[in-house]
Amino acid sequence: MLACDGHCPPHVLAERGCYNENLIKEAQMARQPQSAKRISKDCIRRSVATSIAIETGESSAAIEARLKSGKRRFPELALAL
Repeated sequence: MLACDGHCPPHVLAERGCYNENLIKEAQMARQPQSAKRISKDCIRRSVATSIAIETGESSAAIEARLKSGKRRFPELALAL
């Protein structure tokens, strides 16, 4: 039997007679599609707020509050979801 380093797809591991069952299970789990989750507007706001806070040095809580307030500089533009 050959040792596998974990970089082989499951069918290659099986062909090689890989003895490490944990690596085979990890490779199979990595290939399984995950269900798509709907991202909430709160998550988007938080992500945008933290990104802006990193760039500007302003508090992310203050930016998030400003985004939640609904007051917009460009009301004609909509967030594409």
